[in-house]
Amino acid sequence: MRGLTLGRQIMKKAGYLLALVVLSLAFVFPPPTLAQGAATVSIVAPAEVVAGSTFSARVNINNVTNLNAWNYDVVFNKSVLEVAGVLGGEVGGMPIQPGENQWVVSNGTLKVVADIPGISTVSGSGYLAEIQFKVIGEIGDTSAIDLRSGILSSDLASSIPATWGRATVVVVAPTISINPVEGCQGKKLKVEISGKGLTGTTDVSFGDGMDVAFKVDSDVRITATLTIAADAAVGVRNVSVTTTAGTQKLFDAFTVKMSPTITSVSPDGGKRSRILDVVIKGTNFAAVTKENVSFGEGITVNDIVVKSDTEITARITIASDAKGGARDVSVNNAVECSGVKAGGFTVLGGVPIWAIALIIIAIGIAVYFGIRWRRRRRAMGMS
Repeated sequence: MRGLTLGRQIMKKAGYLLALVVLSLAFVFPPPTLAQGAATVSIVAPAEVVAGSTFSARVNINNVTNLNAWNYDVVFNKSVLEVAGVLGGEVGGMPIQPGENQWVVSNGTLKVVADIPGISTVSGSGYLAEIQFKVIGEIGDTSAIDLRSGILSSDLASSIPATWGRATVVVVAPTISINPVEGCQGKKLKVEISGKGLTGTTDVSFGDGMDVAFKVDSDVRITATLTIAADAAVGVRNVSVTTTAGTQKLFDAFTVKMSPTITSVSPDGGKRSRILDVVIKGTNFAAVTKENVSFGEGITVNDIVVKSDTEITARITIASDAKGGARDVSVNNAVECSGVKAGGFTVLGGVPIWAIALIIIAIGIAVYFGIRWRRRRRAMGMS
């Protein structure tokens, strides 16, 4: 019994000694850093991409330790996207520049193989690369951007565990807006079209009766000069913008407003200091007020009578100092559109009141001195 007890004590002490040895080895040879958790590699891209445009997708990496080399595949729908280029990244504050022959594209797969030169490593978070894609698909197409076959390695060529992600994009039409959103018949105006993906625009249309000349200022703006025909149909219009990727329509986006027209002014002239009733004939005169009728400076519109949609009688006063010559006659309607008769009324060369007064005074003086002169001659016995 005593020998058995002694053996147990020896075994117990040996166990304590073995535990101390294991603990000592743990301090001398610490566990590998892989136990700190796996890195996360993800692809970050916009959910919607504009047809015909280019966009960037980043290969983000988070919580990596002692990274020295990496390789991965980026798989995408080659009928929707194509790779336009690959740019470098930055991890843990260290720039990572892509070297030559570090990436290749084949059959819808981008293969990337890269490392940090030498035995250097980097830890932390950032992004491994920025991939530039061109959208070649049609509106409504989708493509996954999938990270596959990824391997991260440390400076000791050991594998770093990681999870690899994916993204999905859908192709959409250019999103556009226009300003201003209305115009008058027979007028010309500038319209700004804003949006994205507008580079490569081949046509801008506002419908029948609208002539459009446009200039693509940038990928986000077009400046258009719009000429609206005098007989263009009144009402709302659809606006379409066609790029190399397709056509987008904005429904009920622009309104053509009705403009008055002036066909005749009678009488078409008058003398200064006169009050006249002038008949204006044309179209679209409904809801016109006297404030909307103009004969230019020096002529006051006292009142108007709208006899019909095609005829107005305006009572005007021509000032005594009104400038002579032809001037335009204009009529504005309730929707702030105007009709103009160029040179429609002429102020004739009547004599102003002040000139008449001077003439009367001059005649009076002449008569006065004439009478005195005759009396003087008679007093002197001269006939």
